[in-house]
Amino acid sequence: MRQPAMRVDAAADPDRARDITAHQRPGTPSPAAKATAPAAEPSTSIAVMICTRGRPLRLRDCVNSLLAMDIPKGVSPLLVIVENDDLPHCQSVVVDLRHRAPAVWEINYSHEPRLGIPFARNRALEVALEMDADWLAFLDDDEIATPDWLSAMHAASTKFDVDVLQGPVEYVYPETTPAWFERKELRPRQSGTPLKTAYTNNVMMRASIARADGLNLRFDESLRFTGGSDTDYYFRAADKGASLCWVHEALVKEPVTQERMTMQWQVKRAMRVAANASTIHSRRFGVGRSLLRYLPKALTRIVKGGVMVTVGALGYPLRRSTASRWFYKGAKDLFSGIGGLAAFLNIKPQPYLKIDGDPQPETA
Repeated sequence: MRQPAMRVDAAADPDRARDITAHQRPGTPSPAAKATAPAAEPSTSIAVMICTRGRPLRLRDCVNSLLAMDIPKGVSPLLVIVENDDLPHCQSVVVDLRHRAPAVWEINYSHEPRLGIPFARNRALEVALEMDADWLAFLDDDEIATPDWLSAMHAASTKFDVDVLQGPVEYVYPETTPAWFERKELRPRQSGTPLKTAYTNNVMMRASIARADGLNLRFDESLRFTGGSDTDYYFRAADKGASLCWVHEALVKEPVTQERMTMQWQVKRAMRVAANASTIHSRRFGVGRSLLRYLPKALTRIVKGGVMVTVGALGYPLRRSTASRWFYKGAKDLFSGIGGLAAFLNIKPQPYLKIDGDPQPETA
């Protein structure tokens, strides 16, 4: 069985890129043979794009979940991996995965040294378009695709006449999850339900959204470390006429690391999510409308959060479990309100200056 084709971006390794791309498709028929060969059945090419940084172990698990999937009939799967780091640390991991991958997969590795997730996502779009993909899918590098994820996305692309398909993410929490932590459960939502925006944690879109002869959209690189560039992207797509819908069957799972189980991490996340919401709304509709929409919310959350934090702190000696949950929910509301206000003062959290790396092995 032949090895799957693998492309290496010239920016990552010019010499190796020339060597590999010259022999990308072993056994490719000659022009004369093509002329006499029967016409091939039409196929749909789907590029699955993964941007990664500092997570070789989780990247390996993510890619292995993709390579283990059954490929739907009529689908040509492409895999685009963009490493967003100063040096190409994960290239050897991708090469190893390529050697064990089913031949149906065409794999491309690219290195984007400009730090910031929008740069990596835009590089992924360029590579996928160069590979002539019909559909473009994004997954996070710390997610695990379920065995029928690609089949579900492909089926939805033929069933629903839309441009963007969004699937659910099921969070898998460790046994050591604190009692005060509020677990995020899957919301029941029927497939085909229209959406206003989407997220790159589990999305598939028509290539025409990114192609020059289509909407020609790219991720906003000014949002390099703030987060929110994906919601901004799909809001802009919707504003330009793209249609979006939910695909409940296209499930991926995300193991939640211990690092994200801290109150500090969670309240920081609440702060930057609120800041991003205010920022993106201001860019779409102007500061005036955004103030009318988000200022009352922010002030309400600050007051409510402050009260809950106080009650939680005072009640801790009496009922620790209940008081801890009150304190946690109050802190999230409080910092969410602060984040919403801070955005109007052009003070924006930048959580992606530092990423959560692979979990460290436990020591005895």
